Amino acid sequence: MPCATKSKAREVLSRIAGPLLKASPRERLKWLLLTVLFSAAAVSAEVAFYNNFRFAWDRQTLKCLDANVLLVSLKDKTPKRGAVFAYTSRQAAPVVPEGMLMGKILTGLPGDTVEVRRDNGVYVNGVKVAQGMPHLRGLKPSETDRFYGKRTLKADEYWMTGTKPLSFDSRYWGPIKGDQIYGRAYALF
Repeated sequence: MPCATKSKAREVLSRIAGPLLKASPRERLKWLLLTVLFSAAAVSAEVAFYNNFRFAWDRQTLKCLDANVLLVSLKDKTPKRGAVFAYTSRQAAPVVPEGMLMGKILTGLPGDTVEVRRDNGVYVNGVKVAQGMPHLRGLKPSETDRFYGKRTLKADEYWMTGTKPLSFDSRYWGPIKGDQIYGRAYALF
């Protein structure tokens, strides 16, 4: 390091640390205690946040929700119609790997009647929640028959729907189970 740079570094350090180095032992102790206190508070806040929340980023090109970043509340897993939930995938492979975190709107609860009609409308209790089955294009009718029909959701079954026509959701792989729910998700941006 050239002498001019060392000299400049000493000057900056002296401006920053100088007042503390010139302070009395009592004032130094006060600053040390304040530093420890604020550091402990920051760590506690971080731990509390980490135990209750996670951030989730949607890296998909074709998004199912109008959000890029979600805040997921790990403590709020109580299913509620119309709310967005993050959950771990099952039965969606090979399109979505098993265990991958996904986020959709919970549109169907246990006891609800779900119907996927031949006109590609998706209904829960007679109310349309989605339209379209674009991922079935190119398949033979004998291969698509299993996607259409009517069913009543059993105990611990939840119907998840995206907001976009190309959403890969329950209309393709059926309901999720309660143990798949990771937490309620809130769109940040």
